[in-house]
Amino acid sequence: MKGNNIFESNKQKTMKVFEIGNGQTVIKGPSHYYSCSEGDSTVMLYKGEEEDEPVIRFSIIYFQRAEGITQKDIINDFKEKAARQNAQFITHSGKSFFSYDSESQEDLYIRIFEIMYEENIIVVSLTATNEDKGTDKIKVYLEEITEMIKSIDSLSSLKFPILEPRYEDIDYLVTEVTKVLDVPGEKIAQYHESGKSVEILQDILTRRDYAINDYKYHCALGLLFGDCLQAANNSFHWVIVHDQYGRELALQYQDFALQCFPISMITKRIEDEVEINVTQLMDEVITHIESESEKDKGFTRIEHNF
Repeated sequence: MKGNNIFESNKQKTMKVFEIGNGQTVIKGPSHYYSCSEGDSTVMLYKGEEEDEPVIRFSIIYFQRAEGITQKDIINDFKEKAARQNAQFITHSGKSFFSYDSESQEDLYIRIFEIMYEENIIVVSLTATNEDKGTDKIKVYLEEITEMIKSIDSLSSLKFPILEPRYEDIDYLVTEVTKVLDVPGEKIAQYHESGKSVEILQDILTRRDYAINDYKYHCALGLLFGDCLQAANNSFHWVIVHDQYGRELALQYQDFALQCFPISMITKRIEDEVEINVTQLMDEVITHIESESEKDKGFTRIEHNF
């Protein structure tokens, strides 16, 4: 750790960008965290390293300002709330926040952060066992949360909207791939390594063993193609690209602002009734992206999600 900034050391290898709320707000956090949704407006961050580990939750409360109420009125009210909690009121880059301990559950340690961002309230909670309270481990969590809060921004602020997939994104990927391969999830890696995944995908595409209007299955074939590609070249990894066209699983190449969209690559070819040679298409994608990154040494690298 360098100075007071937990992200300073080896920054390029420690960052992920997570969606929170309805996906239009993002935070940056260390790469040892993963995320999953809890309901419509809450995202949980976890490490998945041990049982009963501390977890972080981000929830956004959206509201509309009442007529006659100014932003200054809202901030003053927020300051008064912090004062009632005997909490330090902090302002950073358009965000105001304070934190306090909650005693709502006797058997747990809960630290609450309330943040005013634009015209919304974001509530962050750290939940841990009472045994962890006051430990160095909890102090690190609290420091990380503070830095995450300072990083809160809009999705539109990202030049490259490349985000960390949530648990349910990866679960969806695995579920769809297992359906196509007709094997348990734990056998996917074995099928990839043996080349059987490519064989099965090629057979389905050659025989056109699908309904022409079954777009969901076409997408599943695209996901299998992407997973085969990622297994063949570990310079690729799964990300979420969230742009004006929507939210889609994609493959990012190393830390470059280079992505390919395997779902679209397959669904478009099926729609156009183009013959697909899976191995050849994989080779073409890899060759094209590798040549692009080699050709332009100044090609943009991004500091997160790889």
